[in-house]
Amino acid sequence: MPSTSFCKTHTHDDSNDRNLASYSSKEDCSSQQTFVSSTQNPKMALRIIDIEWDHPDGVSLRQTQLEELAQRYGTDDSEPGIAPTSADITIFIVAYIDSQPVGCGALRALDHSDYPGDAEVKRMFVVPDKRGRSFGVAPAILKALEERARSRGWRTLLLETGTLQPDAIRFYTREGYTSIPNFGPYAGEELSVCFQRNI
Repeated sequence: MPSTSFCKTHTHDDSNDRNLASYSSKEDCSSQQTFVSSTQNPKMALRIIDIEWDHPDGVSLRQTQLEELAQRYGTDDSEPGIAPTSADITIFIVAYIDSQPVGCGALRALDHSDYPGDAEVKRMFVVPDKRGRSFGVAPAILKALEERARSRGWRTLLLETGTLQPDAIRFYTREGYTSIPNFGPYAGEELSVCFQRNI
């Protein structure tokens, strides 16, 4: 697991998902950690860390995600547009429970002149056995991304998911994201569903 340093810590309490999270700002040091303690499962300690895109834990999680999507869509290449890479991903985080990577998420900066938002949420994924509200992994990852976006002055996040992922659609709707017309590379894609949230 990558080493991290502790920085000035801020606290965020969200009663909707019953999580208490703290995060460190990149303005304060070179690395970030987010700690989440679920009140529904007090013995579970979830840690979210900024890591490099090419870190083995991130690569493994993204590969598992791609395999799941291939089963749902019946193709190894179901993603419209340009796939994210280390060259265009600004923030990449991985969630750990007991030193095991259980989920990830990323942000890709966008040009406001071409897109109706500051950044796009990419590669949101949680391993199947850690999904559900009792774990709270997905909401914690999304909120950690939103906090990091705010620290950069970003105020509007966009994302794309697919029509064959009703669980993802329900999740983003529950987390306050609003359906919008398909943007950028997703325009005209029948299997794409796009969302936006002002943070």
